[in-house]
Amino acid sequence: MKDEANDIPQMNIMAEQKFLACLFQDTKQTLEVLERYRKNIKVDDFYKIGNRKVYELISESYTLHGEVRLQDVINLARDAGISEALGGTKSISKIATQEVHIDDLMLCVELITLRSVGRRLDNLAKSIDDDELNEVAKDLNKVFQV
Repeated sequence: MKDEANDIPQMNIMAEQKFLACLFQDTKQTLEVLERYRKNIKVDDFYKIGNRKVYELISESYTLHGEVRLQDVINLARDAGISEALGGTKSISKIATQEVHIDDLMLCVELITLRSVGRRLDNLAKSIDDDELNEVAKDLNKVFQV
């Protein structure tokens, strides 16, 4: 699996992995956060493709069982034929067993959400044609002319 960008901010990768690790924690707070944010945080919001896949598996495990269990995620990865591409059982286990605190979770959610907003704005910008953009630019020039 090749990531889309070579210049991935290290802080974002750490945030992604801490976020994923928090989702493996069996706490009421973690499940509340997962339920609240899983509709807003999309797979494409992760820089690392491996983290995207793990998030998909975590979401699938949660949908199937109402909780996130490491063994279920490992089995889902194996059944989907992507376990080795993710680095195998050890790599998934390493993400799941990172030491994280629930306090870290909100910062991680904010960083991932910023990525999400950026992606959505980029998609919106791509959907605007040049004529529309020129009209908006003319209107802005009129508004800000001194």
